[in-house]
Amino acid sequence: MPHLRTRFALIQLKKAAKLWPVVGILGPRQSGKSTLVRDLLGISKVVTFDDFETREEADHSPGTFLARQGTPLVVDEVQKGPRIFDAIKLAVDRKKIPGSY
Repeated sequence: MPHLRTRFALIQLKKAAKLWPVVGILGPRQSGKSTLVRDLLGISKVVTFDDFETREEADHSPGTFLARQGTPLVVDEVQKGPRIFDAIKLAVDRKKIPGSY
């Protein structure tokens, strides 16, 4: 893809994912956060809470939702489904695998 560029954040993100089970990426709209994870890191399991049905499914049973997705998992627009945070915390407390979420 011609718009993909080498990112300083990529090196930092790879290091963080080797150390921590959960890594958050924050930044302004349209700055390439999702592209960074999906295309440059090559993580294929990406769900977005922009999709109302996906968000509802995760809100209804967050633990089951996470178990069905597997890891590593990227949750885009995670702030739209805050109940998932407790399920992620519980999953990480049970099994601390770097780079899971």
